[in-house]
Amino acid sequence: MLIAMAKEITVTELFPELKEKLNKIHNLISVQIGIMQINQDDFLEQERPQMKREIAYGEIVTIADGLESLLELFKKEKNNYAVTIDNESQSTGNLLYVKYGIDTSTNYSADDLFDDELFNEPFTLIKN
Repeated sequence: MLIAMAKEITVTELFPELKEKLNKIHNLISVQIGIMQINQDDFLEQERPQMKREIAYGEIVTIADGLESLLELFKKEKNNYAVTIDNESQSTGNLLYVKYGIDTSTNYSADDLFDDELFNEPFTLIKN
């Protein structure tokens, strides 16, 4: 079951919003994108994996295509951080997420993380 009434967005629209949010994270050195299967009725928000930031729900094929498209879009951009597929990513699923790595060795404070979540609520990913 997908989130009801979540804002629908295409990968082309999601990419600049995601990049803008990531660029605000101080000392960001890596971003991992992945897929997982989730049934929202299975567990509560606070029980979800803490490191995985949910960005979009959608149909399995759309999420898989979204992952590949986001990786391609990030490859074309010059970023100060590496973007890869998360090694914990599932091959199929209905949720697209990101994890990020922060360089905590210099000029870092927990206050540098703007929010626990990237977006107020995950989007519903639709085909371009």
